[in-house]
Amino acid sequence: MNNLDNLEKEVAEIQRQMSSINSMLGKVAQEISEIKKSQEEEKIQQTQPVQPSIYTQPVYQKPVYTQPTYNKPVAPQPVQQPVQKPSESQAVFSQVNIPSAVNVSDAQGRDTSKKGIFTESWIGSHLMGIAASILIFISLVLFAKLLIPYLSDVVKVGLMFTGSILLTGIGFYFHKKKPENSFFSALFACGEGCLYLSIIVTRAVFMYFNDIEMYVMLLLWGLMVVFIDKKKSLLFQIIADMGFLVAVFFSGNMSSYKLIFPMLGYIIVMAVVYLFVFSKKRLSRNIQIGVSMFALIIFEGNIISNFGTNTSALIVLGILTAIFTVSYVVLLGMRLKVQQPENLIWALASVCIAFVSFVITVVDVPYEEAMICGFLLLIGIIGEVYMILEDQKSHNLDLNVINAIWTSLLFLVLITYAGFELPKLIDTGIIYILFLAMMCYGLFKQFNIVKVQAGGLAIWTMFYMFALDAPVMLAFCALCFFAFCFIVETFVLGEKNYIKNTAYFMMLIALAKFSYEMGLRIGQNEAELISIAVFSLVNALAIGFKFFSYGEGEENSPINIALNVLNGCMLLVVLVLMFDVSTKWMVWGYILLAVVLGCVNLGRHIRNGGGELLYAGIKFGVILLFSLLANDCDNYLVSVIILAFAIVCIVGGFVLKSKGKSLRIYGLVLSMICVFKFIMVDISYENSIGHAISFLISGVLCFAISAIYNHFEKLDKIQQAGE
Repeated sequence: MNNLDNLEKEVAEIQRQMSSINSMLGKVAQEISEIKKSQEEEKIQQTQPVQPSIYTQPVYQKPVYTQPTYNKPVAPQPVQQPVQKPSESQAVFSQVNIPSAVNVSDAQGRDTSKKGIFTESWIGSHLMGIAASILIFISLVLFAKLLIPYLSDVVKVGLMFTGSILLTGIGFYFHKKKPENSFFSALFACGEGCLYLSIIVTRAVFMYFNDIEMYVMLLLWGLMVVFIDKKKSLLFQIIADMGFLVAVFFSGNMSSYKLIFPMLGYIIVMAVVYLFVFSKKRLSRNIQIGVSMFALIIFEGNIISNFGTNTSALIVLGILTAIFTVSYVVLLGMRLKVQQPENLIWALASVCIAFVSFVITVVDVPYEEAMICGFLLLIGIIGEVYMILEDQKSHNLDLNVINAIWTSLLFLVLITYAGFELPKLIDTGIIYILFLAMMCYGLFKQFNIVKVQAGGLAIWTMFYMFALDAPVMLAFCALCFFAFCFIVETFVLGEKNYIKNTAYFMMLIALAKFSYEMGLRIGQNEAELISIAVFSLVNALAIGFKFFSYGEGEENSPINIALNVLNGCMLLVVLVLMFDVSTKWMVWGYILLAVVLGCVNLGRHIRNGGGELLYAGIKFGVILLFSLLANDCDNYLVSVIILAFAIVCIVGGFVLKSKGKSLRIYGLVLSMICVFKFIMVDISYENSIGHAISFLISGVLCFAISAIYNHFEKLDKIQQAGE
């Protein structure tokens, strides 16, 4: 071996010297070429100017013979010429068979030895070598099949191991001597495959050793495959992984639970060693992660199918759950460190497998629902922490959205599962503590994705408060959460965004539900009145204090329009519900609430006048009419009161002058309707004191209307005369 090493060193020294000589020859050829070109240019300059009389003419003064194409012997362009047309010395030297390890350089000093592998070369040197080893292996199998009937078991086993070891040894010798030769690599790989099959066949067919001895031999075989190949090529990785997976598949025949832990140890050792050895190249690392996960999944399936809920099997499943959970954390850490997207994919695959393994492990354990919810909460919090760290490092919006989606899915699974299997977790509202922590981080760090995530999860959880047996605590927690979000966005941060708007509307819904549940302790009708009153009054306060107006021209913004539409809808609901109650105090409660809702934006209606003032008059007219009907007033009394309201509208229209014209006309029309109603509807043959008084009052009111018009017309003429 020492002689071979010395010989290799001498060969390497000779190759280095040849490379230096080649570089020197290239430089000499370049200099010779430049000298020849300069001589040719001198000859041309000596022979060109033969007619001196021509140079006196302007037309021949233009072609100057010292053009850049002839005066460039020192320019860098001729340096490239030896690459396209090499000199004789270079052409002869290039015919010498120089090994690929030699660093051959051209005239410019560029390395020309590292060429791309063409398809033809790869097929001839690599693929055909692999095909040859496969064919040889098949031929050995066929020969063995012919000879098997005439051989004993001992001879068969001996021949298998002898042939495999011999083939492996020959392949290893030539592979180590010429590692660049793919044929010898394929021959070595073929021998290792035969050795692996010999171990498997000896155990499965001849039963010469037990399972533990087989897995020890397979472990040694795997370590041999990995550490003998110093280049860690993809070919030997595939061979090692195939042997690894076949051994794991073979665990499906385990009949004794005593083999579970040795087999688990074998898989863990092989997976860790392979991941460590093949972790330098990205492709190899990803292949090895996938193979290791697949092997653990197969082993888990074999345990479940063979042993079910055996104690040893459950312990192993717990260990596998821990392995996949740790892998989930490690892969997320690798994603943060090296920023490779496939690590996130492997992490998500690991956490899915870990969750399934955990569910299978605790399916028959007491408090399994709480344990499953706790595990989901754990992996969800880990994912949330990873998303925050990822944002601090990269600030990539698309990546943040992806992370928010899969972490939100984990929490959604938790909420949905707890809603059906562990309702106490939802009913107590304790889960809102998690949402509040997420929202606080998003609010004060201005991380909008986290705010949207926390708000969405809180809304999803809030739907459970509409269940028939939902406690009031859930509505209270939802109310506190959204009220906190709205207050911070409005008064602390002063933000103007969709999160504030959404928090406001969700707060109204939670407030209505909470007040309704509290009102049920008094009665059904009382609960409805309290709930609607609280909902409507808070909305009226938001409009009155202009929580959603940030300057001029924003009174008609979409959010303010939505608030006003909501106020109008609640006014209609109040007007309808006042007919469904039987007690007078509740009727007057609805009337008072309707008046308050009607007064919303009254100041703006008066300032703007015109159509808005007409809308205010119609709104209060409807409120007055419904209030009278809800109190079962007589028709003639209704007419008198409406006529009095019409006079108020007319007076208000005159006071507001040009702004109140529409209101004045509305009052006049309303008074004419009342007069028509008096004559056509309210008159009857019943001669009661009420009828007489009502007609008398109506007549007086009509005179009052006439007097009002005359008074203001007189004032208008006086003003016009003064002008």
